[in-house]
Amino acid sequence: MKNRTLIIFFYFFCFACLVRSKLVTGKISVDFLISKGEGKGSKAISNFSITNNQINITHNGKGFMGVVYFTHLNFGGDDLYDVVSVSKDGDDLLVVYLYCTAGTSQINMLYYESYDSEQCIPEEATGFLDAQHFSKGVTKEIGFSIPVLKTDPTPIQTNILIEGKEISYQNANTFHCKLHDDLYKVSVFSTVDCKDCPNASSGWYELHSIVSNGEDRCFGIFYLYFDDHNSVLLKYLFCNPSLTRPKRNLYVANWNGSLKTIPQH
Repeated sequence: MKNRTLIIFFYFFCFACLVRSKLVTGKISVDFLISKGEGKGSKAISNFSITNNQINITHNGKGFMGVVYFTHLNFGGDDLYDVVSVSKDGDDLLVVYLYCTAGTSQINMLYYESYDSEQCIPEEATGFLDAQHFSKGVTKEIGFSIPVLKTDPTPIQTNILIEGKEISYQNANTFHCKLHDDLYKVSVFSTVDCKDCPNASSGWYELHSIVSNGEDRCFGIFYLYFDDHNSVLLKYLFCNPSLTRPKRNLYVANWNGSLKTIPQH
């Protein structure tokens, strides 16, 4: 009986190891620090907690770990905080945008997107962020842990065409770009039509994507501005498992096409 119990425990332990992704630990440089925060959404985001920018989130009953890695102050009257996180099994990416009333600690709403969302989804939210923003030019290294992202998303169709020397996008399965002088595959999993977004001039489209070379998977957003059909901008890169944040890339390229009507974030 004792041996049988040990065998059952051994198989349970092995199963638990298989369903959990390896954690990678490192540091990134940020110009703000959230010493503590917690809150919840009204639907899919049942709760989240933050300590020194490290975040734990429950999304549709599934646990995610990640980091608050970017902020946009006074974004249409709110302070916006960008979160990138990975499910504990390593099979899904969850990006969350937390909105606080500008100049306060109070969360008033959030948007989120994941591999199966195809767009940013809004939720009413409550909670707080104890955030300190450093003086201009001052940054601090923070340590955090995140599961290794093991999969690429299934790319969605966008009706966008891009052609340039270092970037090409003809359909969902033929999107590539140069990054670090290497060719990376791009999988668009969510899009945003920002013709009416805060701080917009003529407006833009966003292609929220995973840029992958088979070893490193980088979340990033391609910007296509309506008043410039001769360039494409790639921003807000966050790579896993290298935990690097490549600088933005401006691609000389012609683009055309139009997205379906999709809510802004």
